Amino acid sequence: MPVDEANLSGKVKREPTALAPGSVLECKVCLFRDDDGGYTVQAARLPGAISEGETAEEALDNIRDALASLLRSYIEAGEPIPWTPVEFDRAPDLERWVPVNV
Repeated sequence: MPVDEANLSGKVKREPTALAPGSVLECKVCLFRDDDGGYTVQAARLPGAISEGETAEEALDNIRDALASLLRSYIEAGEPIPWTPVEFDRAPDLERWVPVNV
């Protein structure tokens, strides 16, 4: 189910260590323009969360799905979410907070 971004004010958590199924949270992501014209996007503080897209919007949609799957795996395993800064080889071209349904 897509997130209604217009109605998130005050309802969204940023980087909680524990979540319940059905939660909505925001994750900071970094977008990098690829030489071929597409985008790679990575979570800024969740190692292993990475995706791509032909456009920035497609990359953001894809990272939302990747983040949701990764976060659900932590919930199902009963493990805390390891929010850890990710180091990048270069500065991102864009940074965004994206809403994620878990």
